[in-house]
Amino acid sequence: MRIVIIGGGIAAVYTANALLEEQNDIEVVIVSEEQYAPYDRIHLCALVDASEEIEGVTLELNPAVNVELNQKIVSIDSKGKHVYSEHAMFNYDTLIITTGSRPKTLFDISDVDNAITFRSADDSFKIAQNISDKNVIIMGVGPIGLEL
Repeated sequence: MRIVIIGGGIAAVYTANALLEEQNDIEVVIVSEEQYAPYDRIHLCALVDASEEIEGVTLELNPAVNVELNQKIVSIDSKGKHVYSEHAMFNYDTLIITTGSRPKTLFDISDVDNAITFRSADDSFKIAQNISDKNVIIMGVGPIGLEL
């Protein structure tokens, strides 16, 4: 049996690990839009202050799990049991979607040079690059933003 998990966060990792603990003769594939192996978003502040490298916040994943990075999913064929990314197709017997949430902004910030959402490793690196010797305002924060 082949299980494809869409999403590269903590839910994907815990799901993959739990599935393989229960049944080690299955194939588990995590398909993620991220360029990094699944990491713990709770520790993103460590990337901002450079107290950790990305490998230091990477989640422990069963080595039997195949991780496909840089794979933005564009469509799902539930009848044919195929998931399509911009670059590949993944067949599955069971599909699990663990994509989490996307940050919301009050307005479009795409044209604002110094406005950054704080949800990913890339966001952390961008924040670190832009906060040196500057005043910073953090809005609408949860636990990660409060730690920052």
